Amino acid sequence: MVKKHDATVGLTNTVKKALSLSVGSKSTASLTPTAQEPTNEKKHSKVKKVKKVKLVWDSFTMPAPEFQAILKLKKRCIEAGLQVKKSEILRAAVARFLALNDATVFAALRRLEEIKSDRPRKKLK
Repeated sequence: MVKKHDATVGLTNTVKKALSLSVGSKSTASLTPTAQEPTNEKKHSKVKKVKKVKLVWDSFTMPAPEFQAILKLKKRCIEAGLQVKKSEILRAAVARFLALNDATVFAALRRLEEIKSDRPRKKLK
């Protein structure tokens, strides 16, 4: 059996709901026990500790119009009653990007304008 990659790993439930992703998810019908499968109440009563995902801080440079697009998306979400952060918008975009096939991803990356990756200089007063 091939295990599918879950593109939603590490996303908040709010972002998952907003995306309505079904990558790697099982239907609820397949999760209910059948008559042949005996249920073990002790097994279900234990709560597994969920490992916290390690957070990584990073900074990057992007063109101002693309940054403005992120802010517009954030505003749209807030107007719809969904409180999101810029990082959540980017994480949701990455999750959707992971679900695409290679040809689509590579084509999208080739369309991007090449930019300098160093830190912008501060203006002198």
